[in-house]
Amino acid sequence: MFDSINRMDGTTIDWSQLPGNKKTAPKDSDVAASYEKDQAKLMEDSKDKLYKELEKANNQFDALNHSLRMKFNEDAEQFYVEVVDVQTREVIDSIPAEYVLELAAKLKDMVGFFIDEKR
Repeated sequence: MFDSINRMDGTTIDWSQLPGNKKTAPKDSDVAASYEKDQAKLMEDSKDKLYKELEKANNQFDALNHSLRMKFNEDAEQFYVEVVDVQTREVIDSIPAEYVLELAAKLKDMVGFFIDEKR
């Protein structure tokens, strides 16, 4: 990046001349592959943590004869949780509420009208 850095006293240091400083830049394909592996591992770890926490919450809700059901709304591109009665399998509550998810989806569509994307 920088071959030399100026000091306040007016002298410069050529960092490329120091021993052991002969590093080559990684190739873009290597960086991209490493990034993708890291992201995949983070996503897998996040999913595992999420499932463990959801299982804990479901165990606590069992005493109330309720369970949690996690879903994904495609239109709003957002996760939501439903509280379900175990015996009747009736949805008691949705977090966030359904109208909030519908509003988010509509707002997302409206933003598309105002912002043109070049394709």
